[in-house]
Amino acid sequence: MIGVILSRFHPCKITGIDPNAQACHLARENYAANHVDGTIMEADHINDALYDSIVLNPPIRTGKTVIYSLFAQAYDHLKEGGTLYIVIRKQHGAQSAVDYLESLGFEVERPLREKGFWVLEAVK
Repeated sequence: MIGVILSRFHPCKITGIDPNAQACHLARENYAANHVDGTIMEADHINDALYDSIVLNPPIRTGKTVIYSLFAQAYDHLKEGGTLYIVIRKQHGAQSAVDYLESLGFEVERPLREKGFWVLEAVK
């Protein structure tokens, strides 16, 4: 659903990535029903393309190792000056995520904080 919402506010080509086959199937249906210009890939990693922006709703239940791997992959697959946006709960390690992102070389801001959720904006 993130891709559908983003395409409404920022018309662009969307690439959705999810390791869950059912989630990918539903996302494809949502993209088609909402006329989203994009593709869905079933994968547990970011593909080899370079992106201007990456939006991540990290799979918290997979653990810090997987989530931090996604952060590092995002860094590797962002164009210089590209931005990673993350939605994360404070109680799920938001501050340690900020610290890790900064250790990768991102400049991190927190433009929004509401009801225990943080939105992080990390620029490469």
